[in-house]
Amino acid sequence: MCRTRSGHFDKPQTSSRRPAGPECQIMCGSVHVTEARSKEKLASVRPTEPTTMQYPDVAAFDLDYTVWPCFCDTHLTSPFTPVATPAGEVLTVVDAAGYELTLYPDVPRILADLKLHGVTLLTASRTWAPDVAQQLLRTFRIRVGEDFLSLSEVFDGGAWGDHPKIRHITAGLADVYGPSAPDPRDIRVWLFDDESRNRDVERHGVAYLHVRDPQRGPAWDWYQASLRGRQNK
Repeated sequence: MCRTRSGHFDKPQTSSRRPAGPECQIMCGSVHVTEARSKEKLASVRPTEPTTMQYPDVAAFDLDYTVWPCFCDTHLTSPFTPVATPAGEVLTVVDAAGYELTLYPDVPRILADLKLHGVTLLTASRTWAPDVAQQLLRTFRIRVGEDFLSLSEVFDGGAWGDHPKIRHITAGLADVYGPSAPDPRDIRVWLFDDESRNRDVERHGVAYLHVRDPQRGPAWDWYQASLRGRQNK
C-alpha cells in the first residue's frame, strides 16, 4: 500500500492500471539505482593518487647475464662489429667468430630512465675478461633523451675484479666522487645482479635486485615495481 497525501494508507483499487504498491517500489528502486550510478560515475572521474617513484641515488650493474646474456670470458672473441638500428642505436654486436650478442631487451630503456632521473650508474663485475667487457661498453650505443651514448658514457664509473660486490660498489663510488665518496649506508644504492650470493650487499645497506631470468634479463615492469618499493626478494 502507498501513503496518500492525507497521511493514511488506502488499499489499491482494482482497475486496469498497475497496482500502486509495485509502482512505489519501482520508483523507490529507480531512485536508489540512479544514486548508486551517480556515485559510481563520480568515483570513475575522481583523480587517482599518484604513485611515487623512489629512484635510488646510485645503481650498480653486474654485466654478464645482467646487461647482456653471455660470459665475456668464455663466449666472445674480439674485435666486435656493431650492428646499428635505423634509429642509430647499437643494440647488437658480432664478434670475430660470427657470434651475435644483443643487449637484454629492456636494459636500454632501464639505463636511460635511470640516467634521465639523475641516478649515478656504476658497473660492478667479476669478469675475467675486462678488456672484452670494456670493448662491449664502448661499442653498444643507446638513446638517452635526445642523445646517443655508448654504454661507457652511460655508466659514470665502476670497479671490476674477483672481489665481493660491496667492494666493487665502494670502489666505484670512490671512482666517481673521489675522497668525498659517501658510505653506501648513507645513501640509496641498488645492485642489479643475477647471482643470489651477491645478496650479501644488503648487510651493507645496499638494495639487492635479483635478475632471475637469464633469457629475458631485467624486465621493465619488474623495474617499475622496484621503483615503487615492491621488487621481488
